Amino acid sequence: MGTTPGQRAWSQSPQAAEQRRLASQQAAAARAAAPKCGATRKSDRQPCENPGLENGRCRLHGGVTPRGADWHKVQMPGRGAPIAKLERKLRKIALRRAEQAARVAEMTPEERVRYEAWQRTHKPGTPAEREQRRRDRALATAFNTPPAAPAPDSEQEKLAVEIAELRKCKAALEELRREQEITGEDSINDR
Repeated sequence: MGTTPGQRAWSQSPQAAEQRRLASQQAAAARAAAPKCGATRKSDRQPCENPGLENGRCRLHGGVTPRGADWHKVQMPGRGAPIAKLERKLRKIALRRAEQAARVAEMTPEERVRYEAWQRTHKPGTPAEREQRRRDRALATAFNTPPAAPAPDSEQEKLAVEIAELRKCKAALEELRREQEITGEDSINDR
């Protein structure tokens, strides 16, 4: 896909040159009007003159640092990024994981136990997700522990004694009724 002769003629015309000059001036004015990075340059200890991003820093001084829910996630190059950039990122991730594995391998058994305990208790996620996991653990513990036997209540004990006495009375009355039925039948048969 090349340019047509008409396109080449336009790009070399004075009108195109004037448009390029105006666009360059507008871009320079927008850059000058943009809020500056709040960092200090290491080279000459002067304020950084690059335009700042949302957090007040330029891309060189931490403006593209992940934040919010993605602070703990590896940030991959965006769509349309060169393949070389993706390959560098993948090599960097592999190198970081290898260094971490080497550090873990060099740990003493006591350090390894502490490290693994910390890894179990400090899972990544947003504060809300971590709080929800804490609540879920507390609920699971409460659900899996059997309820404690209720403390004896003096009123309940009195009621239990009264119920036992009433049952004895009921049993005695039923026995008396049965005896009367038997004796009543015998008296009818005797006539």
